[in-house]
Amino acid sequence: MPIINDLLKNDLFKCFTNTSTKSNHFTHVYTTDLISMVIKHAKNEPILITQICAEATLAVAIMLNLPAIILTEDHFFSEQLITRANDEQIAVITTSLTASDAIIVLHEMDLI
Repeated sequence: MPIINDLLKNDLFKCFTNTSTKSNHFTHVYTTDLISMVIKHAKNEPILITQICAEATLAVAIMLNLPAIILTEDHFFSEQLITRANDEQIAVITTSLTASDAIIVLHEMDLI
């Protein structure tokens, strides 16, 4: 089962949370920019891939016990949300890639 640190071997992804979040496990991803869809469909602790860098995104990740959030197209969380993600042990990763390109890279790396 891959861990966040496996993903971070690719320079296209940068983690903004503490080192301990880099050992979070994942098996797949779920991507959407509709928080209600995450609540309804994200099953079995996927990495969430989204552009939405709002407090609600992190709240849903906490509620669903997600291992990580990948913010696409250079979006990022505020320092306050990064601190809260650290407290909850959720990795916060940014990339300049689009959601579809991030999924392609993850697939090419044999992580999903």
